Amino acid sequence: MDVSLDKSYFENMSAVDTWGHVKNYAEIGEPVDKTEWSLSP
Repeated sequence: MDVSLDKSYFENMSAVDTWGHVKNYAEIGEPVDKTEWSLSP
């Protein structure tokens, strides 16, 4: 993720959005990590 004070708000939010998508796609097919969920069963 490339977030910087030198970039605009839009550029930083786009970088965060892209990072989130890449992270989520990388988890497809992996076992579920229940520690990531804050919901009770």
